[in-house]
Amino acid sequence: MRERQLIRMKWRNALFAHWEKTPGEVARSLPEHMEVDTFQGRAYVGVVSFSMHDIRPSFFPKQTGLHFPELNLRTYVCVDGEPGIYFYNLDASSPLGVWIARRNFAIPYYQARFSIRHYQSWTYWNHHRRSGNVRFRAKYRTTGEQLPAAEGSLENWLAERYRFYTAKDRQIWYGDVVHKPWKLYRGEYAEEENGLLAAGGFNHSDGRPVHVMVSPGVDVGAVRLRKK
Repeated sequence: MRERQLIRMKWRNALFAHWEKTPGEVARSLPEHMEVDTFQGRAYVGVVSFSMHDIRPSFFPKQTGLHFPELNLRTYVCVDGEPGIYFYNLDASSPLGVWIARRNFAIPYYQARFSIRHYQSWTYWNHHRRSGNVRFRAKYRTTGEQLPAAEGSLENWLAERYRFYTAKDRQIWYGDVVHKPWKLYRGEYAEEENGLLAAGGFNHSDGRPVHVMVSPGVDVGAVRLRKK
């Protein structure tokens, strides 16, 4: 029997920008009992951004939820052989959204200021975390070419993740999400400032990611957090 969804939301206008790191570098950044997940021997750290719409408990009527942007730094892990995402940090503009996420999902959300604008084909993000003076300023756009994201491809490996892991009280916890597969397009990306990787403990001397995708988004359901 499928578990009832606790939260429903919509993720829109998403960016996936990824940098390659050595598996050892990523392994040193992870909590105990998490293993690095790799694609063809390579580990990846990603900046993912999107606008969140209609975030609400599943029993609330549509169009009654919160709306705010989210920006996160992530990598890819396995726990007991099951793949998922590990978040180093997530930033959102809503104090209530940050409180709900920290309380219900035990993931490292931070409150931040955002300015997002669209000009011609570009989306511009200007972000400043309220604590720690972390900033992110970048622009991205689709090149118009849809990516097949077939099973076994890097695109599928990066995007089609339906579980995240977090460490709480010296235990590993996980949360699952449900959504249709992403519609992914090849993207173009340029950054002016990116403090997210340094805040996650990574060197960021090169602002050029090795892989960029964008997506119009997906509708998402999330279930309650569970202990592994």
